[in-house]
Amino acid sequence: MSGKISLRKSHLISKHRMAYLSKISNLYFFNSSSFISDAFPEKGNPEKGKLVWIPDIPDSINYAIHLIEKFSDSLQNCYIEGSLGWMTKRLKELFPGFNFNEIKSPEQNHTEEKTNKIFLYPQSDTLADSLLHIYLLLPPDKVKVITPQKASEGTEDFLNSRKIPFKRYSYTMLKEENPDVMVFLNDWTKEVQRITAHCRRLTIATVCLQESVIDFGDHFKRMQHTDYAFVQGSQTAYDLHQNIVYITGNPRYENLKLLTERRKEKVIINCNFTYNIYEKIRYTWLDMISETLVNLRMDYLIIQHPRDMGDLTKYREFRKTNSATVHNIMEDASILITRFSSLIHEALIMGIPVIYFNPHNEKMKYGFDFNQSFIQLAGNKEELKTSIERIQKQEIDKDELSSYIIRHCLPVTRKPSDIMSELLLNHHFKSLKFSVKDFIRMVIFHPVIRMLYKPFVSFITSEKT
Repeated sequence: MSGKISLRKSHLISKHRMAYLSKISNLYFFNSSSFISDAFPEKGNPEKGKLVWIPDIPDSINYAIHLIEKFSDSLQNCYIEGSLGWMTKRLKELFPGFNFNEIKSPEQNHTEEKTNKIFLYPQSDTLADSLLHIYLLLPPDKVKVITPQKASEGTEDFLNSRKIPFKRYSYTMLKEENPDVMVFLNDWTKEVQRITAHCRRLTIATVCLQESVIDFGDHFKRMQHTDYAFVQGSQTAYDLHQNIVYITGNPRYENLKLLTERRKEKVIINCNFTYNIYEKIRYTWLDMISETLVNLRMDYLIIQHPRDMGDLTKYREFRKTNSATVHNIMEDASILITRFSSLIHEALIMGIPVIYFNPHNEKMKYGFDFNQSFIQLAGNKEELKTSIERIQKQEIDKDELSSYIIRHCLPVTRKPSDIMSELLLNHHFKSLKFSVKDFIRMVIFHPVIRMLYKPFVSFITSEKT
């Protein structure tokens, strides 16, 4: 990008990682491959704005409408890049009280055009499977798969089974290879935060792809550690405390098929109590559901997350699943009952209604938009029974379901893997500046240092328990 960046532009670059403001005054929609400061020079107030990249596809007007509705209490101006100008007339009709400003797209400097060199960093077999869709669409000379220094959750076994070459991560290798973009699907682990700091030191841009539905309400600051976030829908764009987001959809959903034939009358119960999250209430939760279904004389199957370690042998029927088998099992479902899980969206894409059963009152920061139709919330056994009976009596509104899926996880008119691969290859990403915080993360999250303080952390944790 040539030319001197103005004070306002520089402000926009440096402030896009600021603390999230619930009161958004300005909403910006852009689509160009230039950096955001070129798309909206000298316009609006970036400190009270949300900047949203959306693909130039018909589905994108759903994103714009959804976000304008979400921010309607405080929104004053909506800026739309010229390439997306086809949306403006419709948005003005729907929201006559807002100011819509169409901004000319920045001119492309063809002498500077180049394609990015990309590193993909999967941290588990599931995440490697998600990245596979993107990897296969990128030119072989422009992409490399990088695995963690230490073996992690079947990543390398998965890659070997697919005959995909990979290298283990090292700072020396990163410096020598010098990619333009480093891509993660989980940016809140200590190791990834350390690698992100390495990248900033070398002015390599970092991107986090949304792996599935995510709780943004805990202390991990998920998808806020890398420079940029690719999110699966406008709901995440709203929930995520980032001022610049890219709405791309999610490749993990793109091959799921809507079930057109009459579903069998089997309720699927998703048991996914993993990583010490609510594991103590696993059996109470399962008992409440199974007892309700037995009283209703309904057949059920418990499916168990591959990293859920509970002993389910006392239950009538259960099956251990993984990403390769779960959707075949789901084809027999009439209803899915689950707690917080990516299967919520996967079931809806397949046309299976969902009940989020939450007697333990888990507070997850993600707006599911429960509608007591195809996605229902139940907090006790009586509400669960009512939800099941309601689903049995009513038909799903297909148009409403389609709109829901677009806004939450999957565009209809273009595959997310196509959107992501093109964006990663051609977009002008810039690394954030290397900071003191990055230096600290490089030090305290180094494997040797972590080994030294791990006993102390374990002792403190056990004392608190």
